[in-house]
Amino acid sequence: MTNNAELIDIEYSLWRLEGLFHKEDHFKLEFGFLLNKLIQEQGITGTVRLEWNTEQAGDVDLAIRTQNGVIPIELKYKTKAADVHDTSFNERFHISRQGDYNHGTYSFIKDISNLEALTQEYDTQGYAIFLTNDPNYWEKREGAVYDPFRIYDGRVLEGEFDWVEERSWKQGDPIHLNHHYKLNWNKYSHRPDIIVEGASEFKSLAVKVPPNSE
Repeated sequence: MTNNAELIDIEYSLWRLEGLFHKEDHFKLEFGFLLNKLIQEQGITGTVRLEWNTEQAGDVDLAIRTQNGVIPIELKYKTKAADVHDTSFNERFHISRQGDYNHGTYSFIKDISNLEALTQEYDTQGYAIFLTNDPNYWEKREGAVYDPFRIYDGRVLEGEFDWVEERSWKQGDPIHLNHHYKLNWNKYSHRPDIIVEGASEFKSLAVKVPPNSE
């Protein structure tokens, strides 16, 4: 039997998004709305759930459920300061500098680990997605205490991850990944009617977490 969940191209869906967002919850809502629209366009019987509560991994940002499968999706939206003018809606808003790279990198790898637990339980695939205009995430840099958790372009994530030193800012326990993941950042092209002043280059990272059998 074909798993309908596998027919949904999450990376293509991210390419179709094209918007910019006030904050992570806004990103989540817009992406969920788009995914629901795309599964209807493809004639797939299914639904999109926000904040899917699971025993294995707690709350998951999004999940697509079809009659033959489920795709769990975790999202991260980390920003540098910029002013956005969405001319279609005559809307102006400011996105702030978030920083806190310790948490940003650690929590993304933790998302992948949590998704591995779900893909094993449900024999499915999952996705961890990161959207940012902060090059500190996609550029290869060194010299920070969170170096083991960096997610720069081209890096392969695998095995055990732990902090360089024991400090008060330590975000959590070591993380172990069962699979290996090569990170490929892609340009995120927002709509041409959106004008950005400040950190205007956005990139996205989509990590596919395979079923445990792969």
